Amino acid sequence: MVRLTAALVSDLNPGNNHAFTSLRKLDVRGRELDDIDDLNFYTELSRLDLSQNALSSLEAIAANYELSWLKASDNAIDSLAPLRRLAKLRVLTMQRNKLVDLGGLGSLPALQALVLNDNAIADVMLLPKLPLLNTLVLSNNRIPRLPSNLGSFPLLRKLSVAHNELTEFPSLQSCWQLQELRLAHNRIPHIPREKIGSLGQLTVLDVGYNLLQEVSEVEGLSRCATLLLLLLLLPAASAARARTDRLPLLPQPAAPAAAERRGQRVARGRRGGGDGGAGGAAGAEAAERPRHAVHGSLPQPQGRQSGEEPRAGGGAGVPGHGGVHRQGQHCAGQKLGAGAESERR
Repeated sequence: MVRLTAALVSDLNPGNNHAFTSLRKLDVRGRELDDIDDLNFYTELSRLDLSQNALSSLEAIAANYELSWLKASDNAIDSLAPLRRLAKLRVLTMQRNKLVDLGGLGSLPALQALVLNDNAIADVMLLPKLPLLNTLVLSNNRIPRLPSNLGSFPLLRKLSVAHNELTEFPSLQSCWQLQELRLAHNRIPHIPREKIGSLGQLTVLDVGYNLLQEVSEVEGLSRCATLLLLLLLLPAASAARARTDRLPLLPQPAAPAAAERRGQRVARGRRGGGDGGAGGAAGAEAAERPRHAVHGSLPQPQGRQSGEEPRAGGGAGVPGHGGVHRQGQHCAGQKLGAGAESERR
């Protein structure tokens, strides 16, 4: 049994003779603590890191009302109930614990980022209204469906529910500010156009490794002029068609350097062939062709991905999670926009 004591706190803050009521930041990660009862004396704590310990409960900080940033990842905590009265909490990160639901979380009016990936959560239907929430990360859990009240999060910019058990595309029509949506590695069979057509601010969409069969499932994205990255990995059965189908997204401007190179190739073709010849015609077509997203098929992966860190007040600035496939690892995503110089085939 390892207990958090005033002596340990003093050792972690050398040269500071903080009274219990004045300490505002405390980092005790990796100390193998299983008893933090003395934290209730530190009433002015606003930032607390309890990661990588042996905690099974957060009851000891239930009255630390000044907390605005709390990280308690890599413990054995099974309930969020002790946090329900922390009205000033803005960032809550509890990856890799033993949470099974969101019961008891209560309404946290100041919460902006909620990161709960890599738990055993199977029920999120009790997710309360969080009016300032901009980041919600629930990847690597056991969630079969999302609650209908996601529309009550008007500031939501990042939603990650990759590596779960979803069987339908979530209702996000009221999430007008959503910029990053990650739903890879679920069981979603199709994407209703009415559920995706209103996401006009979307820049990243990852729906790889679902049960989607046709590229046409995401035709509603033609309204998303801001889309920069689309990952749509179709099953092997559709491989032949997936390599030839193209999604007609809005044309994106080419990068100046790429456009200049294409123009030079067109000019050379015309000089070499009079009216352009075969090479000149091909170059002109390539130079004027609008950019599209190209989709491919991949084998199923061998394992689940994990690891995601929040950025305070970050929204879409939170690093990606679960379903981002790096180059050299069978990535079939296509980047669109000014920086794209080539298409994947």
